[in-house]
Amino acid sequence: MDAYKYSNRKKLWLCGITQDRLEDIDEMLSPEVLEVVDGVNFTDGYSKDGTYELLQERKGEGEISQRKWTNDHDFQMNEFLRCGTMQNGDWFLILDSPERLTEHWLSNIRKDIEGYEEKNIGAIAMSGRAYLAKYFDNMFFFPSPHWGLQNIVGQPEGISDEDKPK
Repeated sequence: MDAYKYSNRKKLWLCGITQDRLEDIDEMLSPEVLEVVDGVNFTDGYSKDGTYELLQERKGEGEISQRKWTNDHDFQMNEFLRCGTMQNGDWFLILDSPERLTEHWLSNIRKDIEGYEEKNIGAIAMSGRAYLAKYFDNMFFFPSPHWGLQNIVGQPEGISDEDKPK
């Protein structure tokens, strides 16, 4: 796995927004997850419970920013999207604090991404919300209601119940 992780392929990032969710973030960023992703890009709403410090500790090649929560998911999400670590063509997973990646998805995600590339799929979504997307500089989140990822390059594809984060 490590030889593949550090080859010349595009990177895979775990992204999200959070505030005061230490236990959830600790579970989300398990060793199994950190083995699969290259880094963690999160926007923290100035947590007071150690969430920010834990994110910093486990970010890998990622970036953890802080932005005051203003009840605008899209502003928080655009903060991690513009953190500067992702390059055009990289892939990123988007999870909410209580969500977890399934064992099935973790063990297949790199192979699945190769298949998505071959089929020109630019995002995997469920209920109008992207969970996995191919990054490009012109992307941004727009409230619809709060998970509206705009300017996806490639076709979107739905996700099965077996694979969706729990």
